[in-house]
Amino acid sequence: MAIRNGSTRRWVVLGAMVLGLATAGRAESDPGGAPPGKKHCSETATVAARGCANAARSDYWTTVGTCINVPDAEARSECTADARSSRREEDQLCKEQLAARRALCGLLGEARYDPDFDPARFDADPTQPTTPNPLFPIAVGYHWDYLSDEESVAIDVTPFTKLIDGVTCLVVLDRVTVAGQVVEDTEDWYARAKNGDLFYCGEQTAELETFAGDVPVRPELVSIEGAFKAGRDGAQPSRCTMLSSRRSRIESNTSPVFAGERVARAK
Repeated sequence: MAIRNGSTRRWVVLGAMVLGLATAGRAESDPGGAPPGKKHCSETATVAARGCANAARSDYWTTVGTCINVPDAEARSECTADARSSRREEDQLCKEQLAARRALCGLLGEARYDPDFDPARFDADPTQPTTPNPLFPIAVGYHWDYLSDEESVAIDVTPFTKLIDGVTCLVVLDRVTVAGQVVEDTEDWYARAKNGDLFYCGEQTAELETFAGDVPVRPELVSIEGAFKAGRDGAQPSRCTMLSSRRSRIESNTSPVFAGERVARAK
């Protein structure tokens, strides 16, 4: 589930499915099992924030360079003002992501993020799970509609599968519509562990826009930002939920680097 943060270029994703804040029952010692004094998660969060700030700075100056070449003075001034506004939004987003990552480090602990993704742990056919997870009830044919004043989101669990690092994942479609036009079309990939745990293994995203004058009017691909796949460029899967009533847990998506963008919570 995604919520826009004012900028159409980047989204802050608050949760694949928010199923309750997991704070109860947390041990006093580091929940991730990191040695005393080692803060791998926090260090990763800090480095990621620096990268975010540098990306925002790069985007800003690239846009300013474009504005310099706008012939009309008024349009050039407006272009520069828009660039400044976008920079402020990006900087604010970086701060929010850093705060979210730090909060997650307090819940997850400071250990390095290294989930066990051994194919032997997972159902060969995710459409027929060994242990269905009631905390994350995705089954073939399930459909949800989420409506707001601005947009609608339709989620469908398909019978399709995708093989990722030797693990067969279930394909879930996520389509966002605004004023009758599709603005985002996403495939999410989930793997089912035999013990009932659910892993988020990536997504294929397509952000779309329509433009006046096109005949017929059809959505045009403008971005694939946010797409990732476990095993590609260092990305890792996340354990979205745990099938356990003994202790609440929370896991971050892909790795601590991305924990500010995506949070999956379970109770």
